[in-house]
Amino acid sequence: DATTSVDGKPSSWPFQGNFQQLKALKGLHPNLKVLMSLGGWTWSKYFSDAALTPASRAKLVSSCIDLFIKGNLADTPPGTGAGVFDGFDIDWEWPGSDGNVGNIVRPEDKQNFTKLLAEFRRQLDALGRGYLLTAFLPAAPAKIDAGFEVSKIFRSLDWGTAHDVVVDGNRI
Repeated sequence: DATTSVDGKPSSWPFQGNFQQLKALKGLHPNLKVLMSLGGWTWSKYFSDAALTPASRAKLVSSCIDLFIKGNLADTPPGTGAGVFDGFDIDWEWPGSDGNVGNIVRPEDKQNFTKLLAEFRRQLDALGRGYLLTAFLPAAPAKIDAGFEVSKIFRSLDWGTAHDVVVDGNRI
């Protein structure tokens, strides 16, 4: 309702909830950029499958763009959610090496991560608006060596973060 909304206006069908509130926040702060983060520690299990072939990469990226950039949300008129997101943050933990237990890991993940980023960049650039592409990257040398072609991925990325992984008080 209006008392709990970002802009003091109630949301209504067909555009409600978190996406509507993010769009309202962007209305109050026109320079704000909102990215959809894909993956994460517990949501990276199938990235290896999605990045495996040119067709699977194209399908993943197209689906993400249709939903989050073009705003074609289920059970709403086409484009209802357009304008909420300004790009994507790819958080595949971790290509080519163990991340969360159960993640699918393949030797070719390192190269396929680079190709997946290139596919995101290609499809985002085809939209012509300057959409952002970022990635959450490790700082641990073993994870970087196993899963990232550092000299190539920044051809596709606008920005990348890095962090240390700490387990039981030990930096790995």
